[in-house]
Amino acid sequence: MYKRYVELINVPFCVFIRINIMKKKVFVNLDYLEELAGSDAPEKIQEWLLMGAQLLPQRWEDMALSFEQDDVQALQMATHKYRSTAQFLGLSIAPVLKRIESELRAGTPMEKLKATLTAAEWMTKESIARLQQLTQAQAA
Repeated sequence: MYKRYVELINVPFCVFIRINIMKKKVFVNLDYLEELAGSDAPEKIQEWLLMGAQLLPQRWEDMALSFEQDDVQALQMATHKYRSTAQFLGLSIAPVLKRIESELRAGTPMEKLKATLTAAEWMTKESIARLQQLTQAQAA
């Protein structure tokens, strides 16, 4: 089945995450959202995109604050909450967040996660911008 992805930008991940590909695209999976929405697709998708644009800044802020306070448990909870939101919205940042969660559970020192968190911050900003664009496009 053909998947329609809305590309945000190419992100070099080889530095941030141990994966074998050199670039990964940041996208919103609209097919996934349409499948979830069913017959109410346009209205539900608009609602979800708007919700994402509103929630993502707070989800990121919770993670950043936990990191600044060196609170591993709070960072794990904030990351999990953000990942759940990202997965629901079909955002490709979800695997990055899953990786952060896994590293924290494995006892990786938080300082070693700084590069991955920097990538997550950048992806969050790009995702918010794209969600806002999609919300405006859906409303038109």
